[in-house]
Amino acid sequence: MKEKCYYCDQPAEFYCDFVLAASPLPPCSSIEEYVAAIGKDRAIKTCDRPLCPAHRVNRGHNHICRRSGKDRGCHVESIDYCPGHAGVPDGGTSRFNPVGGGRAS
Repeated sequence: MKEKCYYCDQPAEFYCDFVLAASPLPPCSSIEEYVAAIGKDRAIKTCDRPLCPAHRVNRGHNHICRRSGKDRGCHVESIDYCPGHAGVPDGGTSRFNPVGGGRAS
């Protein structure tokens, strides 16, 4: 990643993972249907602002295991938010213009 942080001129190493919009899940009548629906590809739009370590707010990690394909095996992905989305509860309303306004302001 050769981008600069949205908030400063440091190299970006992360992106904001705050979910701005997601396609809804279909109605499910059992836990099995719900698990199958979650596993399918869904359209999810995230903030994706580039962040340096100083402006990244870590909200946790996802442990991902794939049984086949080129990404076979297990790895950990971080869940990171920009400063403007860090204070919004998961599933809350997005402040699309996070505090600070970025380098261009």
